[in-house]
Amino acid sequence: MANVVVITPVFNDLCRLCANKISVLMGTPIFDREGDTKQIPQKIATCLPVEVSPTDKLPKMVCENCVYKLDMMFEFREQTVKTESLLSDLLKEDDLQ
Repeated sequence: MANVVVITPVFNDLCRLCANKISVLMGTPIFDREGDTKQIPQKIATCLPVEVSPTDKLPKMVCENCVYKLDMMFEFREQTVKTESLLSDLLKEDDLQ
């Protein structure tokens, strides 16, 4: 009987958000000091419909491209929240006059 080799992706080499292959040097660990400094877990929870946990069995790295996109999404979300508040305040002021 011939040996069958099954090739499965090594999860540690894949980006958690896009599944592109990344090296340890080119990715940001989600749950270490760098990930905490960049607020990666919080940004994922705030902006994306996925859950990440240090105890799940999925990859724990995010590629540079996804970190950039996550930063842009988070900044845009924060901007829209501030704008909504500002516009609501302006509307309240207008209603008082």
